Amino acid sequence: MMPLEPPEDIRLDDLPPLLAEITGLIGLGATVQLAEHWGGVRHYYPRPEFLTEDHPLVRLLGADSARALCAYIGGGEVTVPKADLALRAARDRAIRNARGEWSVRQLAARYRLSERRVWEIVSGADPQTAAEACGQLRLF
Repeated sequence: MMPLEPPEDIRLDDLPPLLAEITGLIGLGATVQLAEHWGGVRHYYPRPEFLTEDHPLVRLLGADSARALCAYIGGGEVTVPKADLALRAARDRAIRNARGEWSVRQLAARYRLSERRVWEIVSGADPQTAAEACGQLRLF
């Protein structure tokens, strides 16, 4: 089984506006790392001249990307948005594109999903809509 990596076809218009701006500064890979590591959490970003080699941001993104980000945001606290919706949309596109080459079972194992969820993705069904179509009652 291949290791999971952030999908390559993340679309900028799927990202929250701040993450799309950050992508222009440090690239998509570093932006996804930032969102996965600190997304949804308020964090202090120092001015670039105060970054040290052992700063968590430098360790996460590398010195150049950390400096660029801190030059843009630096000197205050910012809550970086999560990228969950963009990552999920890219994953779902990848599953739909791979359906002709991989079985539902293989896709479920590859993306750590249930076979039922892969079928929902392939068919384009929203999980709630699919459940209602099957006559399932809501729990809450």
